[in-house]
Amino acid sequence: MSTVIGVNSTVRHVSIVVTLLVLLAACQRPEPDSAPLATPAPVSDTTTLPVSESTTTTSDAPVPSTSAAPESTVPATTPATSAPPTTEPEPATTVEPQNPQDLVLDFDGVLPFSFGGPDTEIVPGLVAVLGEPVSDESAEYPNDDEGTFLDVTGEEAYVAPFGRTVCFANGLCTEFGAGSDTALQFTGWRFEGDTAAGLASAGGITVGSLWVDHMDAITVEEGGCFTVGNGMAEGIDLTLESSGDPFMTVAADGSFAFGSPDPAAVSVIGMRAGDLPVLLFADC
Repeated sequence: MSTVIGVNSTVRHVSIVVTLLVLLAACQRPEPDSAPLATPAPVSDTTTLPVSESTTTTSDAPVPSTSAAPESTVPATTPATSAPPTTEPEPATTVEPQNPQDLVLDFDGVLPFSFGGPDTEIVPGLVAVLGEPVSDESAEYPNDDEGTFLDVTGEEAYVAPFGRTVCFANGLCTEFGAGSDTALQFTGWRFEGDTAAGLASAGGITVGSLWVDHMDAITVEEGGCFTVGNGMAEGIDLTLESSGDPFMTVAADGSFAFGSPDPAAVSVIGMRAGDLPVLLFADC
């Protein structure tokens, strides 16, 4: 009997211990409604947190632009530029007159020889075209009459104290003058030849031309010296002659009357331009 009692006592003790362990485990079990707390993961210094669109950054670091780069305004290729010429253009050549028809009677000279040119150039140029002059005379006008210079007789006037007159066989005479006989310049010309001489104005007027053929060019002055009259064409002074009615008549009482000659009867007998010696007391 004692053995049975001992065994039962041991079983009872074991049962009590198991019961106590079950109760202890029940007291330490978490409530079913509460979730276990998660341990936060350590934050790394290199972790980049996303930034929402509404977040404003105060960082001083530059924010890279997301806009597209503008198109370049520099052309892909630079146009080639032409190099400047390495040689200078050749100067224009002047054609020298070869015959009288190459000369032009003009209000500014006997072109291409213009007023103001030195006699040392003009005379040889004309000689090359017209041949040697038939006369070459020098003159002095020592008396100064308020800018007009008179010869020793006081009957002839000129624009300079010294003068030189060179005439050619075709009827052309050229005048040169200056304050010194070593620096003479081309000042005027007169022509009293004829159409055979080959000299004419740019409009074709020459000695022998009829007024009727150049009505638009020739202007005739009123009056004259009997059958001789004066006119102008292209800036050139003309001496005219009428083979019909005179330019002027003188009545018995000494009064003058102007005539109206027929243009078909009036022709050019002389042409002149520039400054020439002038006879102060010539008739008419």
